[in-house]
Formats: sequence, C-alpha cells, structure tokens
Amino acid sequence: MRLKNAWQKDSIGWCYVGADGYMYADTWHYDSVGLCYIGANGYCITNQWKQHPNGWIYFNANGNPVKNTWKLKGSDWLYLGTDGIALRNQWKNDSKGWCSLGSDCIMMTSAWVPDSRGLCWVDESGYIVYSRWIHDGIGWRYVDANGYVLKNAWQKDSIGWVYLQD
Repeated sequence: MRLKNAWQKDSIGWCYVGADGYMYADTWHYDSVGLCYIGANGYCITNQWKQHPNGWIYFNANGNPVKNTWKLKGSDWLYLGTDGIALRNQWKNDSKGWCSLGSDCIMMTSAWVPDSRGLCWVDESGYIVYSRWIHDGIGWRYVDANGYVLKNAWQKDSIGWVYLQD
C-alpha cells in the first residue's frame, strides 16, 4: 500500500507524499505546524532562509519556521512573526525599545523613519532615540522625549536657545 497525504522521514530528512502517492518537490506546504518549503530534492529545507512571497522565513533543523524572534540574516536583523514570516513596513517594540522594519524586512539603522505622527531617528543599533540632537550629514535636528523631530518650537542646545522650524 502506497503512503498518501503524509509526512515521511528517512535518513535524508522529511518529505511529504501527496494524494497521488508521490513526493512533493520545489513547493510551499502548509500543515498543522505551519509553513515549510520542500526543495527540488523532495525534502524540507533546514537551517536556512527562504524567500516567501510575503517575506523571508528561516527554517530550523526540523524544517519548521522559526517564530516570534529576531534572527540574523547575513549582517541584517529581521523579526520573524507569529507565522514565521519576517515582518515588513512596520514598527516593532521589544525589550530594548522601538525599531522599524523596512520593506525588505530588515531592521532599519541610522535612518530617519516617518510614521503617521512625524519623523523618528533610529540609531546604529536600530532603535528610536529620545531627547537628543541628531546630526545626519545635512544638518542638526532635535528629537523630543516621544522620539519625534521637534518642529516649530524652541530647544536649548549647548550654546543657547534655537528655534526649530518645520
């Protein structure tokens, strides 16, 4: 009797056998654990990144997506969400503070990041800075206690008071 609609593990790894009794290959597959990617050889990929249409996913040694954590991809940090897909175009708050994930899913660093309330600066570690002067190569701006660029207001610097225009 041929195995159907089931996972099978052998000495190489995990594979999925479909309703026709043949191994899946080079495809995405959802199951009760979540999403997996079955490579061209018919086995789930392990310990590697894979680009999904919705973002990057990292698969662990069992071929399962890593979820709800930060993961280093090369020299860039990505946050893997509840489904294992890296978050994109959104803010993430963790134990260190607020950071922004770009359209490429990568944590933004040393950059101005706009949101619906204004403009924020994320430093080289990727987190919003508060209550300090920022020099970005173009000029000086002050980021207030809420993390937003101060506009149309007075702010004291090391010499005296400065009016910051919009």
